[in-house]
Amino acid sequence: MNRKAWDVLLKIFLIANILLILFFWFDGSGLNFSKGFGLSMIALGRLFGLSAVFLVLLQVLLIGRTRWIEQLFGLDKLSRWHHTTGLYAIILIILHPVSLAIGYGIIGKIGFFPSFWSLVTGWSDTVKSLIAAIIFILIIILSIHISKKRMKYETWYYIHVLTYAAIILAFFHQLVDGGDFLSQNLGGAFRIYWIILYIFVALNILLFRFFRPIWNWVRHDFVIDRIESASDSAVSVYIKGKNLEKFKVIPGQFMIWRFLQKGFWLEAHPFSLSGYNLEKDRYIRLTIKNLGDFTSKAGQLKKGTKVLIDGPHGIFTSRIARHEKFLFIAGGVGITPIRAMLEELSLKEKDCILMYANNSRKDILFESEFEKMAKSHDHIKIYQVLSKERGWKGENGYVDKEKIQRLIKDISHREIYVCGPPALMTSVLQSLKELEVKDKQIHYEKFSL
Repeated sequence: MNRKAWDVLLKIFLIANILLILFFWFDGSGLNFSKGFGLSMIALGRLFGLSAVFLVLLQVLLIGRTRWIEQLFGLDKLSRWHHTTGLYAIILIILHPVSLAIGYGIIGKIGFFPSFWSLVTGWSDTVKSLIAAIIFILIIILSIHISKKRMKYETWYYIHVLTYAAIILAFFHQLVDGGDFLSQNLGGAFRIYWIILYIFVALNILLFRFFRPIWNWVRHDFVIDRIESASDSAVSVYIKGKNLEKFKVIPGQFMIWRFLQKGFWLEAHPFSLSGYNLEKDRYIRLTIKNLGDFTSKAGQLKKGTKVLIDGPHGIFTSRIARHEKFLFIAGGVGITPIRAMLEELSLKEKDCILMYANNSRKDILFESEFEKMAKSHDHIKIYQVLSKERGWKGENGYVDKEKIQRLIKDISHREIYVCGPPALMTSVLQSLKELEVKDKQIHYEKFSL
């Protein structure tokens, strides 16, 4: 099935679920809108609760590395949607008890706070829902804090594991206390549908987030073969394994790597594939630049260490290209996925131009590899752009509109891939916009899990 067909199918799936929830809600609570303001607020409160849980389940599906969704949109885009739906979910989670407290307060002729306290203490599983709501709110607050402070990936990971606990608590609360699940008409059918929805999400998470990495590990027995210096501040880790020719990986993709070595096995980190050979020596390679925390310890990894790989992920590949010519713009360690793509496209004799930005020559990754590639393939041009290298005879400064316009004469006929630090990406994307490059030509991923 092609991408457009999958896109349509997913939209139908999403809309169908929304309509089903509205249908069941209307059967259980919707008619209360004609029975006064108090009952109307209760009906709205129930809808807010149902919608909040649906969005949370959707969040989990979006960020759960669900392959059939990811291959259509890419994990990076799904991650951004995950953040957006999370904000809406928190608003609905807060509105849910507030609306119910207002509604029951009006009916019982008591104030908001007594009504709220009655909800918390007077219903069998409401305490669980309150704990779930607090967990969700804490996750959002901590996520924002982590994003601003650029905390460790593993800190982000373990905080988000709490989401599963909150979802389970909300599930039992809704089935036990949810008015729409207890209605005499279609309440039973709604319960069955809601349980199926939870099971569907749970199976996808178990399959793609847990079973798939374990299956790949058992099938391929990934192990570190050797570690080489890639620059003054980066190392390349070569991974070998069994039946690597059957490991379905596309240059440009990234994986989440867990090294089963003392001091490393508790941490899993996303890194792009920087090189591969699945035919002769049969290896895959990742390159890690010392940016602090885990990356500063990469040189301590040892030959023979087992590796658990989650992936590959992402659609930042040549498979999405519409043109036969390519322009790659990279900065710093953002070169890693592009390095693998250039290797692939050089073998296919595709016309490729690389503009690679760094502060100084010592920061350049794969310099000798790029020189060899350019000498061996006439259809590949490489421009090293350095901003702080004295006496550099190549391109100086930054990748900007002037350089792109001067060096790339046929930009309207090229597929463009951009990867690098946020400042570079923002600047380059703005330059491309000013050069009136079509959006569908430009591909980029922020790799922001």
